[in-house]
This record gives sequence, C-alpha cells and structure tokens, in this order.
Amino acid sequence: MGLIIGPLMLMWLVAFGLSLRVGYLFASATGYFPEALIAFGLAFVLAVVYAASVLGRRRHEKELWSFQYGMDFALHPLGLSLYTICALYYLFGGDFSDMPGTLGGLFIVMLGLSMGTLMGVSGADDYMKRNDIEGTF
Repeated sequence: MGLIIGPLMLMWLVAFGLSLRVGYLFASATGYFPEALIAFGLAFVLAVVYAASVLGRRRHEKELWSFQYGMDFALHPLGLSLYTICALYYLFGGDFSDMPGTLGGLFIVMLGLSMGTLMGVSGADDYMKRNDIEGTF
C-alpha cells in the first residue's frame, strides 16, 4: 500500500502543513482566540462531512479493490481541484489573500479538505470491515 498511496499521502501531508500555515496567519491577523477556534471547528466539521460523503458513495458495494477507498480520497476530483484553487489563491493572490476574512475562508476549506482526506484514507479499512466489504488484491 505504501508504494501506491504513500506519495499521495505525502502530498496531502504537505497540504495539511500549508493549511496550518494559513491558519497561523489567520490567527495572528485577527488576534482573537474565539475566531480562530470557530474556524478550526468549522474546518473539522467540513473534514468529517467530506470523509463521510466520500466513504458513503460505495457503502452498498460487496467487494472493492483493496486500495479503492484510499485512491478515492487521495484523487477525489472535487477535493483536489478545490484545494488547488485555494492554495493558488493563497500563494499568488496578492494583497487580497492577506485579509483576515479571506484567510479564514481559505483556512477552513484547506484544512477541512486535507484533514478529511487524511482521516478518510486512514479509516478506510475499518469502514470496509464494519460494512462487510471485501477487499480484493
């Protein structure tokens, strides 16, 4: 599994780190603890909803390729494209990406998608066992 999903997971770990950087800038720009805590809570809710929606797409299957859920998360078109748009906006957005409201929105989306992907890939095997989905090799 490491040769297939490993490089993709490394990419999402780097994305998680960039998300934390955006969160740090957001927290330092606002200076208020409740705003940062609310943004983190919203990002966590987004991560759980994203992971549940991707996992729930194949819950009625009886048999899946053993790395199918990992690949579904790591290469999900909506997650990849939305994260890429947010990251490019943060990196090349100029003065608009330094505003607290913009940083807060970018932080919520970027952290939610990266955390949801990491949670989904790590919990995919347990989800398959709970729902009696066989993994084929």
